[in-house]
Amino acid sequence: MHQSSTRHLFWKELSYAQKDGIFPPNHVLPGTLWDYRILRPLQAGGTKTSSVFQAEVLPHQGVNEAPKWALIKTADNERGFSKENLDRELQNYRSPNIATAACFRKLYDAISPDDTLVLALEWLDTTLAELQFQHDRDSYAVIEAFLDAALKIFPDASRLKAQPMALRAPEVWLGLPCTKPSQVWAIGAITLCFLKPGILGEHDAPEPRPQTFPIWSIAKLGRLFPEWDLQPHNSVTDNQILIPVELAQKLLRQPRAGLGKILPFEDLPRGLMDLLRFMLVLKPDRRPSASDVLASKQYQAFKQFVRNM
Repeated sequence: MHQSSTRHLFWKELSYAQKDGIFPPNHVLPGTLWDYRILRPLQAGGTKTSSVFQAEVLPHQGVNEAPKWALIKTADNERGFSKENLDRELQNYRSPNIATAACFRKLYDAISPDDTLVLALEWLDTTLAELQFQHDRDSYAVIEAFLDAALKIFPDASRLKAQPMALRAPEVWLGLPCTKPSQVWAIGAITLCFLKPGILGEHDAPEPRPQTFPIWSIAKLGRLFPEWDLQPHNSVTDNQILIPVELAQKLLRQPRAGLGKILPFEDLPRGLMDLLRFMLVLKPDRRPSASDVLASKQYQAFKQFVRNM
């Protein structure tokens, strides 16, 4: 059978097999330099808007060097905005600053016939999300390396339209666009989540339903930053923004379950606490730029703290 006919048949079968965003084990995805044999799913359901798998790389004839494994990511058709989010992620991976940075996964393939988008990415044995923070030099060195790379790369990356709930800046929750100051917030939030897993975002929501996740995330941020003025701009009319904010305000007046345990972060080493407070400024027009953070006395003090450990 002609190769184009074979691929057309493959994608016709794929659209049926992947209607729920799930690939069965041993399913083979055709790529540019190599194909990908699905081994196992890495996550299922939850709050994610994509389905993710580990795959074995099957090099094409004549390809001498190829990785052993790949990470496969595809939109979950059952979840709203899944394809839009994956499209946006693809554009980020194609940004020159990110594509050439050693601290980000490499993009192997973007396969998008019909309305299906599949990303094949570099396999990493360990990611920042999987590391467990310890009060030792190695953990703080990881934080320093992450901040140094992220602050130098993200200012020139393409503007994002949204952020994950745990990393979402206060102004984005209130309906304003995600801009460069919002990215600085996200970098600080990633650092905070590494230090204190689950302190931000939808983690441990008492009602594990997607509709409640924004409410819980906003309320947790309000507990962590009690001075936050939870008032959307007058121009915001979208109920998807207004209603979660209103319900989070009610929740903050009567904290429940794990929400009452969230307190402003004061138990971090002084150098790191000062740096996070410098970055996590609630008002975006007062938040430092990435270059400001890199040049700040707070960042230099943190780097000295790591060297002295």
